[in-house]
Amino acid sequence: MLSRDELLVQLNCRGILRENGHFALHSGYHSPAYFDKGVILHDPCLASEAAHLMAVDVMNRIGGREVVILGPPTSGTVFACYVAAAWASLAHGYGCHFAYGEKGPEGTIVFSDQNQACLYGADVVVIEDVLTMGSSVRRLIGHLQHLGSKVIAVGAICNRGGVTAESLGAPSLCSLFDVPLQIYEARECPQSVLGVPIDLTFGHGRQFVKRHRGKLDIP
Repeated sequence: MLSRDELLVQLNCRGILRENGHFALHSGYHSPAYFDKGVILHDPCLASEAAHLMAVDVMNRIGGREVVILGPPTSGTVFACYVAAAWASLAHGYGCHFAYGEKGPEGTIVFSDQNQACLYGADVVVIEDVLTMGSSVRRLIGHLQHLGSKVIAVGAICNRGGVTAESLGAPSLCSLFDVPLQIYEARECPQSVLGVPIDLTFGHGRQFVKRHRGKLDIP
């Protein structure tokens, strides 16, 4: 398995951090830089390496115990599945389960009866791919509390917004990479002010343009 530094070298060689652009983020904020999680998620070998490091990191924080690994829909769920597999291979003598939710109306998260049964009363590790403001994870933790679950840790590939465990309402937060990136409201983004077009290849530029066309004076 790769060390964290060795993984970072491979990711940098593949251009995981894109800079000097104009990117729309999932949160609706804009940034001149973008952490391209697809470099990891589209490569099963890199995803497995990153998941192993994440499982080891979280396990060192909370100790060996039976847990349910859960990720927010949708790409968070993809990485969470890798982490669950890594956890199962490392947690000798301890059970590991994987659960997932689906997007519901107006930003809600819907769990099937089977997933609810898995989560009820369980110790849960929430796995996200990238943290910017942490709003998706906070919503998810709120849903889990209503289900009677106990969130014992949150893990993320990248913490780009300086999110803390306290701000999420979680006892522990582990991130493979802390990459503080400047983020702005769409109207206040320097690239928007200068008329730099939004990147339509990386990030959520296409969705942003479609959603706001004619509403904001942004190219």
